Amino acid sequence: MSGFTHGSFPRTGLFPAAESINQNVKIDTGVKNNEDWLKNKSFTHDTAQKLEEFQKELKWLQQEESDIPETSAIIKPVVQVQEVPKATAEDSKSYTHVSEIQEPDIPGQDYKRDKLGKKKKRRHKYSSGDSDSEKERYDRKRYNSGDSDSGSKDGRTYHKERKKKKKTKDYYSSENEDKKSKKSSKHKKKHKHKLSERYLRSPPKEKTIPGLLQTKHIFLNDVYDIAPDHPFKLDRAPDKNSLTYGSLYTGHVAEYRTTCNQCVGSLGKVPIFVHEKVKKKDKSAGNRYYDRENRKLGNQYPKERIVMNLGDSNNVETMPEFVAFGKDPTIGAIGVKVGDIQNVRDTILDPATSLYVQGMGGKSEINNKDDIIVELDETRVKVGEYNRKLRENPGSIKLWLEFAKFQDSISAEANLKKESVNEKKMTEKAVLEKKISIIEKALGHNPGHIDLLLAKIELSAEIVDSSKINKDLEQLLFVHPANTKLWKYHLMFNQSRLTVFTVAKQCKLYHKCLKMLLRIHTGVLQTHSVPENLEHEIIEIFLQYCQFLIQVGFNERALATFQAILEYNLFCPPLLKNASKENKMANFEEFWDNESAKIGTQGACGWNQTGSEAGSDVLSNDQDALEEQEEAIIERKESKHFTWLKIELLRDHHHWLPWKPDLSKGQTEEDCEDPERMVVYDDVKPVVFDISEMLHYDLVVALLEMLGHEPMGCPKSKFSDAFVSLSDKLNAHDDHSNFSGAVFELQSTCDLSQNPVLKPFVINILKQVIPCFNGSENTSLTLMLLEVQLSCYKMNNLSKSDKKEIRKIVKNLLKDEKNRNNLAVWCRYIEIERIIGKPGEAKVIAETAMAMYSGKNIEETTPESNGLIDLYSLYCDILMDINHGRSCELLCKKTGASLDVKKSVLATLACLMDEKKFDPKATGEIPSSSVLKTVSKFSKALERANANFFRSPTQDNKNRLLSTVWCYAKFTYCKSGLELSVDMISDVIQNLYLLTDPSVTRGLHEYKLKLIVHHMAVSSGLVSYLRDHLDQALQAFPNDPIFLSLFVDIERKSKISGRLNRFFDRACRMAESHIPVAVGVGFLCSVLQDRKSIDYSSTLSGLVHRARSWLEHSLSTTCLEHSILLWRLYLTLESEVEGGGRLKGVFYRAVQHCPWAKSVYLDGVRLLGEVQLQEIVDLMTEKEIRVHLPTEELDILISP
Repeated sequence: MSGFTHGSFPRTGLFPAAESINQNVKIDTGVKNNEDWLKNKSFTHDTAQKLEEFQKELKWLQQEESDIPETSAIIKPVVQVQEVPKATAEDSKSYTHVSEIQEPDIPGQDYKRDKLGKKKKRRHKYSSGDSDSEKERYDRKRYNSGDSDSGSKDGRTYHKERKKKKKTKDYYSSENEDKKSKKSSKHKKKHKHKLSERYLRSPPKEKTIPGLLQTKHIFLNDVYDIAPDHPFKLDRAPDKNSLTYGSLYTGHVAEYRTTCNQCVGSLGKVPIFVHEKVKKKDKSAGNRYYDRENRKLGNQYPKERIVMNLGDSNNVETMPEFVAFGKDPTIGAIGVKVGDIQNVRDTILDPATSLYVQGMGGKSEINNKDDIIVELDETRVKVGEYNRKLRENPGSIKLWLEFAKFQDSISAEANLKKESVNEKKMTEKAVLEKKISIIEKALGHNPGHIDLLLAKIELSAEIVDSSKINKDLEQLLFVHPANTKLWKYHLMFNQSRLTVFTVAKQCKLYHKCLKMLLRIHTGVLQTHSVPENLEHEIIEIFLQYCQFLIQVGFNERALATFQAILEYNLFCPPLLKNASKENKMANFEEFWDNESAKIGTQGACGWNQTGSEAGSDVLSNDQDALEEQEEAIIERKESKHFTWLKIELLRDHHHWLPWKPDLSKGQTEEDCEDPERMVVYDDVKPVVFDISEMLHYDLVVALLEMLGHEPMGCPKSKFSDAFVSLSDKLNAHDDHSNFSGAVFELQSTCDLSQNPVLKPFVINILKQVIPCFNGSENTSLTLMLLEVQLSCYKMNNLSKSDKKEIRKIVKNLLKDEKNRNNLAVWCRYIEIERIIGKPGEAKVIAETAMAMYSGKNIEETTPESNGLIDLYSLYCDILMDINHGRSCELLCKKTGASLDVKKSVLATLACLMDEKKFDPKATGEIPSSSVLKTVSKFSKALERANANFFRSPTQDNKNRLLSTVWCYAKFTYCKSGLELSVDMISDVIQNLYLLTDPSVTRGLHEYKLKLIVHHMAVSSGLVSYLRDHLDQALQAFPNDPIFLSLFVDIERKSKISGRLNRFFDRACRMAESHIPVAVGVGFLCSVLQDRKSIDYSSTLSGLVHRARSWLEHSLSTTCLEHSILLWRLYLTLESEVEGGGRLKGVFYRAVQHCPWAKSVYLDGVRLLGEVQLQEIVDLMTEKEIRVHLPTEELDILISP
């Protein structure tokens, strides 16, 4: 056994050269036999060094196989490592040649040959001890270092042989050493061929080194025979990342950081770990001029500026900019030669400074506080002024609220400055918290003040939960139930919160509010004092409730509410006017539940007259027509969302009148397909109350305005502003010719003036309520009836038959006895003739009316005298060809009035003031004396009208003042020119600045602009002159749509948008009404569409960003954040952007701020398409918004 070592077993060496040595094959170059190993290999210097180390290991293994100890070797085998240098680029290879010098026989040694012919030393019994110890030390060192990559199989073979040698050593150390040796040699010789064949057939099994897992498994549970001491796996696969980057990834290196610098259990006496904290560099140290802080100071306004008081010196040119030195270099600043002075500073310093250095000077003038003026930053000045005023008067609530609002301008200015130096802007939350702290400080000085408490709640609503805000509001309302401002905020807060809003809940809240306020107003609840304008505020809340019902889609209930309030107040039976509330409501319930027709329907006579017929057949006929239109829409086979949208809008436009069963057909209430169309008495009972007679006219006009019919040339309702801010449509009487088709499409979805069902309803209402009024109110409603009847025709494109029908309508109106002598109706008839393109006939009608009614006294203010002045004024407009419409745009060039026409105008107005009969043939040139007398009379009439209006600001006095000024302006224009007439109107405006009613001032501004526009159309004039007066009008009335439209038209035609952009940038930041924002954004939408058609794609993004900026600024304010019109304009703008822009995000923002607006949901379906249809309809159903066509019904209708 001892004669067989592992060297005789065939195994694979480290290199092919080693195998060739074992086979006794001499290798000269190593290129041929090593082609498979050295081919396409290139070695660096480091690799060559490692290769030398491997060759040394190979040398040791060869010695081990030959069992020749190094100490007894006379001639050692030499391993030559020849490193071939790098070749050229064509053959960049480096080979290492390994060869062995032939070992000669050593004298005195006993050798034998194995089967392969290899020479081996004979084994002696004491010769293996030293070599074993050396090999054992080398192997232990090599094993501990973990260097077993090369020759691990050889190492295991070595341990096996070592165990064999140990057994052999013990065997030879016994006393029978010779016998055992002989027996052993015999046994070896006997079975030598079997053992050699066995070892040649299968190599010996190698034991696993403890800690090395020779397996492909990863988890320890998958491996059974593991050394428990230090199990680990040796991964022989190279890590390419380590070779590439030269180091391990830091995330793969385990780190341990401790926050404790003491040993556990040491009671804090022995510090173990000491971490040195890295001190941050002090930023304040060593600031340079280019640092951010210093650049920030350079871009800011100076906080303080010291201005020298120059005293009596007013001439700045005489002040020297520097201290002048003499031309002689030997003479100093004080005029003394340098050679005569020992101190050099005396030649440089001025006398005052020299005395100061010597300690002999007094106080300089610059140190005198009286001569120094410190100018602070403008913002700091205002803040200091607010602080001073609030310290002096801490009880001023208005001043506290102004100071809190002033924080917005401070933050805006600060953000602009920070933006220039790329610093972080002040957040809205920070500004909000600052405002809240100011209000809390104000409450400390004024505890319990309702305005301050409400302001705090409004500011906290953005950062506090809705439930907590509602609790705070309910507590305030319990203490202040008569505060209508608090009630309005409570209603709008719950109406505009998507998370808490539902239609039923909001209706109950409106009913609760009206019930509480009516109890206080009627005296049922006497625990609180009645506010001054409580009835006015109650009507405003009632109108907001009606508008809310229309906007959520409950049109039938809104219309029934109109009918109930008008029947209860205008047609109350005389016997019940003084009855109690309970008795009156009981009788009204009987009237409501019977089958009699209500106001606005065909055949209605009113509550005070019974016996009228039941509901007419109009509803059934309309229902048949509606079904035919729906079938036509379905047959078009359009996309699903368009089909749903069209049918939904069609039903929404037709379903206005409450449904009633047709008794002639045997219908009952169970035959109603949609229960929401029926309105019972319990639906209208909470909102029916008594209204004083002086507010009946305003109530009727407000209801008609809500239905889309605003008065033309008639006084508007006092309650118009109650629902304008939440309106979802543009004003019907304003000319929006500058707007695009997209905005008109937006307008058409909510325009009620062209509704086929509402128009007959409105006409019936007007015919039924006109007899309830007298005087100017009767005339205004009559003119409104005429306008509603004419709204069926398109005045821009009238056929002959249309013109005949229009004339027939007007003549039938004039045939009425009440209107036969009504000059206001005559004036409207003349204007209609001008509109339909018959100015000649209009002139003839005016001359006829003037001949009939002229020559009367006009000093007293009566409807007749006011009508006569309006008639003369209208006749002068026809002569001068002044546009009959509103001055909302520039006019095309036309022929101006001739000298004869101006003389006729002067003669006509002189006839008016002289109170003479009008003769159209006698109008000619008048003498100068008559002109002066007429001027004098106009001046007196103007003073008289002004005094009457100051004394009693009624509608008649207001009309008299405006008509007198307009006639006087035209007389001055024909006599002296444009400037004097405009100056006259400006003087009147200055005298009216103390008036509380701004409508007169606004009318005078409109007359002034109308005259200037007319003059520019008939003659040459400067646009700057018109701009100056238009700026004055816009400064006084920034939200007027007429002035804004004229401004847009002027700037649009100038092709320079600088003034327009600056104006609307400022207006949108300070806007309190949606009108300026709607006008500006509507204009930009029209420009976008125009440039799209011409393919100006490079400028579209700038327009879109500007429009977005205007909308974002306006919608960020508390007064406009719930404006439905602005949100719809935003959606329209995003739909114009290529790719949809931010359409989906803007839609959900609009729903979040206006969750009650059905028009917003319909816009979402129209713009977002079929993908969002089901989601939007589900959201509408969840919030209880009226849906006429469920998607399930639509699927049935469109299914084949």
